[in-house]
Amino acid sequence: VCPGEMDVYRFVESLVALGQEIDRKKYRDIFDERVHPIAPDFNDAVCPGEMDVYRFVEKIFTAERLSHECAIMMLCYIERIIDAITMDSTNWRRVVLSTLILASKVWEDQAVWNVDFLNVFPDLSVRDLGQLEKVLLQLLQYNVSLKSSLYTKYYFELRSLAEKDARNFPLEPLDKQNAKRLEQRSKVEEDRVKASYDASFVRSKSMTSIEPRAVKSPPVVLN
Repeated sequence: VCPGEMDVYRFVESLVALGQEIDRKKYRDIFDERVHPIAPDFNDAVCPGEMDVYRFVEKIFTAERLSHECAIMMLCYIERIIDAITMDSTNWRRVVLSTLILASKVWEDQAVWNVDFLNVFPDLSVRDLGQLEKVLLQLLQYNVSLKSSLYTKYYFELRSLAEKDARNFPLEPLDKQNAKRLEQRSKVEEDRVKASYDASFVRSKSMTSIEPRAVKSPPVVLN
């Protein structure tokens, strides 16, 4: 793993630790591993440490060969939904997984599908990941696009944390070409998910508007 990414994992760990202390938690069942466990090793009795987050995310990065940029994009999406859902030991892995899948769909050159991640987590299903993605997009209010300035903001915040602790941070900021790529691809993905939502809404509305017709009984012929 790139050493700079460890600061991303520390950030995730701190968000989970904060959520663990909140009394009035906001939950969504689809993110809760007590309802939808990712793997048999689920344990909500212990708050994850930095290395727990690292091992979980590194497993996905290695199997799917994701770019380092996806880690920072994942963090951007997590922060967008953190007021709508409490991230703690019961759901952090599904929050991380869903936001990382979204980041990879936006960033990677090769098309990424939910089914690709079943190789990493065979206990999951395409239907489960589809529902997870659907609720994530709702929490994001379909705001999938990312400005390069926002990515840069997170990048320098993470780098300053590393420098504060005298750690190396070898990740590079986006150059002009990749900054343009981020904005274009995230906007395309946002347009796609909004169009998909609009289409499903229209279908749902059409189905509910269909009223059952009264069926007339055939006339009775008396002999």
